[in-house]
Amino acid sequence: MLDIISMATFIIAMFSIVIFMLLIIIGGNLEKSDTERYLEDKEQMDYLKTYQEEKIKKRKNNVWRCLWEKIHILGNK
Repeated sequence: MLDIISMATFIIAMFSIVIFMLLIIIGGNLEKSDTERYLEDKEQMDYLKTYQEEKIKKRKNNVWRCLWEKIHILGNK
């Protein structure tokens, strides 16, 4: 019986913390101006662009990839 009560108390405490955090996140997002939202979107797009470029560079510089590529003789591709 004590296990059920302690688990129910734990679940209620966790749900209250989650609801409180969601209210803080939603409230902070509502107060943003259009310029702040634009700058945040631009920042995210720049991050994604650099992430994709780094991913492509990493893929091209992979040492093991050259072992699997076909060897072309006399430039015939």
